[in-house]
Amino acid sequence: MNVEESFGNELSVKNNVYTIREDAERLNLKTIKIKKKPLNYAFIGGMWYSKKDFSLKQNISLPYPFSTYYTTKILDINQNDSLFRSLYYVKMPVVVLQFEDECVCVEFDPLIRSNGKEIIPFISLSENEECYIISFYLFNEFFLKEKEYAWLGLGKKKKISLDLKPGDSFQFSTKIKKSKKWTDAVRTYVEKNTSKQVKIESAEEMFYNGKQGLYRSYDHLTGSFLQLPWREMPGFTFVHSSHSLLSYEAVRLHYFTKWQRQTKDEQFLMWSKKLRDLFTNPNLYKKDLKKGKGIVWYNMTNFTKNGLKGFFYMDCGCERKISELCLRGRIVLSAGH
Repeated sequence: MNVEESFGNELSVKNNVYTIREDAERLNLKTIKIKKKPLNYAFIGGMWYSKKDFSLKQNISLPYPFSTYYTTKILDINQNDSLFRSLYYVKMPVVVLQFEDECVCVEFDPLIRSNGKEIIPFISLSENEECYIISFYLFNEFFLKEKEYAWLGLGKKKKISLDLKPGDSFQFSTKIKKSKKWTDAVRTYVEKNTSKQVKIESAEEMFYNGKQGLYRSYDHLTGSFLQLPWREMPGFTFVHSSHSLLSYEAVRLHYFTKWQRQTKDEQFLMWSKKLRDLFTNPNLYKKDLKKGKGIVWYNMTNFTKNGLKGFFYMDCGCERKISELCLRGRIVLSAGH
């Protein structure tokens, strides 16, 4: 594996313990250089992905309300033509590069503890003619925006000062692993970080409460579950633009049929039958595909005078995802009630 690692001069490092040597606006925790060759796909778990440029600078235009959907947002930092993004947004702390013949996975600590404070690092991605470059940083100062309601209002900008100074110590580590495919890398990480024994107190009560939430969101007229119903009031968030998500319905169908077999619950049986009808509704799938053959289900629905109508939201390439999820539901159908 052709990989080089280096640290910033403002830090001393021993056994993953970092000590700040000098005052600095930003601290280069680690820079990882991976020898360049044709890259099929790269991603940071749940935060970024690309099939083209190895860079966080992507021209993505999000329509309202997603452009303002947050309660806390840590702002990107632009310095010297480089973009640094907070790992606050990461879901799985891995950077994965899938090449034709191998996968390189960089596991990293998403959180640092120093002097009783929890600090989230920033990351930067870049490339040159020789290598792909992954860099982790701490910034002594950065800005965030906060607001009370995710969907509504304008965020208030706030400056955060960490007061990191020479002599402060903390731990930070990365692990670089190689596999054949990115799926193997992700599976290995999940298995390693998943508890073998899970104990849930009051499981029946939690299950009951979850079921009450499903009653609130279920639309008996269409046999689907509304997307994001408002709390303590009628209606739901996307009433004028979206009715339900077929990808979620496919997962519900899978679990409801499984739970009905286990519990003999008549409510799950009714819901399963109604959900099954969604995936045989010709208004919710298409066959005239640009590539390949088969059926692809839409990822979202609208409620029209003629009932539910499916559509692909933002043409964002969800066809593959939806078809995979719905195939899971289709297997249930073939063995269902």
